Amino acid sequence: MKDVMQRAALPLAPGHSVRLHADLNDRLTAYVNARHTTYSEVLRDAIDEFLSRRDFALLAEDAQAGDARNADRSLVESLGGGLPWVSVELVGRSRHPQHPKVAGAASVFRLLGAAAAKWDRERLLALAVEADGSLLSIQEVAAGTDVLRLTHPGEVFRSLILARARACILAQNQLCPNASLTPDQHAAIERLRTTGDVLGIPVRDYVILAAGGYLSCRDAGLL
Repeated sequence: MKDVMQRAALPLAPGHSVRLHADLNDRLTAYVNARHTTYSEVLRDAIDEFLSRRDFALLAEDAQAGDARNADRSLVESLGGGLPWVSVELVGRSRHPQHPKVAGAASVFRLLGAAAAKWDRERLLALAVEADGSLLSIQEVAAGTDVLRLTHPGEVFRSLILARARACILAQNQLCPNASLTPDQHAAIERLRTTGDVLGIPVRDYVILAAGGYLSCRDAGLL
């Protein structure tokens, strides 16, 4: 079936449409006879296959984003363009992102540990997840020194809200060999946990990544 659909998607050169149509009709008839099925079932399977493709989902997302932008423009025009109107969008860096399950600190370490070991500064990451743990997005919230204590909770949850996260896992690397927390950092994590509860995006864990392993605040009873 895929072979028939791929050939059907070929661009038509001038004067070739009739010949290609006859060729496809012969192939489709042969496929129906070989599979002992009907034309309607073949068409239904082809449509299901197309709708399940990631490209189609991306097109649908782009269309919805376009509708939202048009609505924004209509609002600005109705209320006057002299005001400082802005719009906020979540822009993906990967066109075909993977959506692995992030079950806990161990899976976060498998996902990010190798990369984090090469970083030359601290980075604070927000992982947006579905209720079942499927990863929606990863955002680098801050980079530098003492990122946990100096980052405002609003910066952490901005992308999580846009991603429509049902929950989140926060992760941070440390440049020291062994993962650890200071009292000030523990207090900052508690503020993030409280903010997540208020927003309806609970913080499932705060994971410290280090060269010697990782520290799960959830498992350590610190969250």
